[in-house]
Amino acid sequence: MSASHREDKTSFYPILESLLNSVPGAHSAIFCDEEGESIEYCGAMNPYDIKIAGAYSTVILQLLRGRQSPTPRTIAISCSSLTMTIHEIKGYTLTLILNRRTFSAALESAIEKATEKFIHEAGLK
Repeated sequence: MSASHREDKTSFYPILESLLNSVPGAHSAIFCDEEGESIEYCGAMNPYDIKIAGAYSTVILQLLRGRQSPTPRTIAISCSSLTMTIHEIKGYTLTLILNRRTFSAALESAIEKATEKFIHEAGLK
């Protein structure tokens, strides 16, 4: 699931790699900053497609933040074969692309662990 040929991996790469390895059916994941710029990505999909998914995820969260209701921490968008989950992390975004109907307790646990590790690594505590 990982693009091991990349030489520009950051310290966030192992977090995403662990997330993908612990969620059956997961294809790719990306951390983005508040502007939708890629912090780190990992996965079997084309890197450009992963980065576009991450950027759009940030836009979706920003649009929802503009509403009068509280900002959701997690959003799921599904199509015929894939689901994209978007997770807000203190202004940053974690986007995970996986097979449709892959939701489970293992998924939630893996996302929680990845979120905690991201917060620690980014110094956001």
